[in-house]
Amino acid sequence: MKSRLPAFLISAFALAPLCAPAQDAPVPAQPVPAASSQDAPVPAQAVPAESASSSGGKKIVIELPELPTSEDVRLKFTGLVQAQYVYATASGGGAGDRDGFSLRRTILGVSAELGDDWSAKLTYEFDSTQEGGSADNGYVDTATISRKFGSAGTLSVGHKKAHFMLEEYSPSSQFPCLERSINSNFVTNNVYARGLSGSHIGVYWEGKIPRGGDYGFSLTNAVAKDYDRRSNDLAITGYFGGTLKLSDGAQLYFGLNGTVNFGDDGVPPGVDGSSSSALTNAGTVYGVEPYVRFTSGGLMLLADAFFIDGSSSSRLDPFYGVNLTGTFRFDNGFEPALRFTYLNTDSGLVNASVQNRVPDSGGFNNAATYYAGVNYYFNKYVKLAVGYEYGHYFGGGRVSSADSGAFRTMLQVSF
Repeated sequence: MKSRLPAFLISAFALAPLCAPAQDAPVPAQPVPAASSQDAPVPAQAVPAESASSSGGKKIVIELPELPTSEDVRLKFTGLVQAQYVYATASGGGAGDRDGFSLRRTILGVSAELGDDWSAKLTYEFDSTQEGGSADNGYVDTATISRKFGSAGTLSVGHKKAHFMLEEYSPSSQFPCLERSINSNFVTNNVYARGLSGSHIGVYWEGKIPRGGDYGFSLTNAVAKDYDRRSNDLAITGYFGGTLKLSDGAQLYFGLNGTVNFGDDGVPPGVDGSSSSALTNAGTVYGVEPYVRFTSGGLMLLADAFFIDGSSSSRLDPFYGVNLTGTFRFDNGFEPALRFTYLNTDSGLVNASVQNRVPDSGGFNNAATYYAGVNYYFNKYVKLAVGYEYGHYFGGGRVSSADSGAFRTMLQVSF
């Protein structure tokens, strides 16, 4: 039996360029069209071969996958690498010194525009240790599915940072003072307040107010980084802010963050899943954080304060703090930065290790830190930062006071 194979081979050869990937083609810059998932069903179109061979009177049909276009899915990749050197000291209570190099942060993220106002975002931090350097301590920083509702706002479901403690939920690549303040570090790591900031799983709404305002709220698990629902309690966080335009292009932005974390008798609010030893009785904890930011040309001035308290069952004394930050960005890329921080823990036992991560220098009620540094922007992707921060700790400790100092320099690439 004869078969018309030459005609079939010619037609298949003609269609081959449509099926084969262009491996040597240059990859376009982000955002780029996403390839179809291997596990997802791929719609196909039937393309009959005009000169296809016949066997038993049946036509041979070649099916070609429908390739995605830019209107289907658009991917955008982001990344952050921070290489840092730190020399930190602390005196009082037998504290020691620390120095060395580290990869402070190594982050890779991808966001996808899925069409019909749907989107998704996934950000992974490869190293979650205090000063970097351990590749096995990575975690998911953000994992959300979002739906935009026109100009009204965006609804997201998943894991992201709650809108409390301004420095904590702001991108680390944008820190003008190289590291977060002692206020942010203390609130994020304090056993009774940890759930008030950091990443939570839940539902988030972010809306816009005409003339430069915004607002939002979230309903989440009470425990930060709670992947396995260790607590049955919930947390509610809300915020709003607005912009006041002044003369000569100057702007004044004011905002207010607030949160309530409902505790129980099994898990204190905000206990990290890895801190099982801290599971003691606790109750409801709440916090407020007003802040104001002034910008004019290269000048930026920022003041933010917080107050945290709880119910009588929380065994939490009120504590509060304030940050005052100022920067000036010159046209040549240099940016001096100053920050003053005050923290009152009211027997919350703060010490130099909270800020400098050196051995414990005793617990104190109060802390005041002073930061001075300079940033240099090679371009919008590469930054060099150098800074020194002095800290003084006093009141309530086993010694009268303690001092700390930390010199840091960091090279950062953000894209």
